Amino acid sequence: MSEADKARQALYATVTRQIESNTPPAAAKAMKRLREKGYSDEQAMGLIAAALSHEMTTVMKSGTTYNAARYAKSLDRLPKLPWSKA
Repeated sequence: MSEADKARQALYATVTRQIESNTPPAAAKAMKRLREKGYSDEQAMGLIAAALSHEMTTVMKSGTTYNAARYAKSLDRLPKLPWSKA
């Protein structure tokens, strides 16, 4: 398994735990909303994982700590990806 596959698997496992534990609530809400919009579970998971990955990258690049409000905002904006300007 490639490093990219391992990272993707870890992200999906984290997203699954977030949804199942409702922590943060925005993850489960995003999953429900995306399903209602017609996204498959796999597509919705991918979008939520992208938001999580973006938050992790922001933390690593900026040297700051995890920002729950920023992550929740990214989840609330899905399917628009966090790095989209418009």
